[in-house]
Amino acid sequence: IPYIIGMRLAYIYLYSHIICYIVNICFVCKIHKYQLDEFKRFLQRDKFNKVQLINEFRKIKKDIRYSEKVIGPLLNLGLVSTLFRFPLDMIEIVYDHQYVHIITFIGNSVCFLVGLSAAAKLNDYNDCFITKLYKNEYIREKQEMIEYCITFFNNNKVYFRVINTAPTSKVLSKILLILLNVAGSLLSGLLSKN
Repeated sequence: IPYIIGMRLAYIYLYSHIICYIVNICFVCKIHKYQLDEFKRFLQRDKFNKVQLINEFRKIKKDIRYSEKVIGPLLNLGLVSTLFRFPLDMIEIVYDHQYVHIITFIGNSVCFLVGLSAAAKLNDYNDCFITKLYKNEYIREKQEMIEYCITFFNNNKVYFRVINTAPTSKVLSKILLILLNVAGSLLSGLLSKN
């Protein structure tokens, strides 16, 4: 009985850590989202030169890289463990009716997918910088400045990398389809085992 109670408490402790960690990731990504929104407004409304553009962009890129180095490795570890444990262990866990393991795994997976989607929303911003630039009435008449900015944004991207990739919302939608396929395989494996 003490062993079972200890195991249950350990799972609750682990689960609460995962939730707190993902809340922190979403909070950090929300801060970067505000930074990128402000940068979009800067491109759309303000009068700026090349130096100001580069300085503003580098500041945001530096902040996102720092966050990626600090919280990225744990997000990578959580996603890798979620993806690899799913096909290997879940059939046995579900078949043996280990409900605490099942709930913990589902909660873990949902939390890390939420963190992944928050990172993907940051990566989506790269597609909108040039569009916002064309709305700026101060830059519209300066062909040389527009060409420079287009070249600059095509060669410089702001990425929050997860597992050494920079997923976007389009990529995530494809991953979701793959996960649904894996879930279908799991269900068919359970049915065939029964």
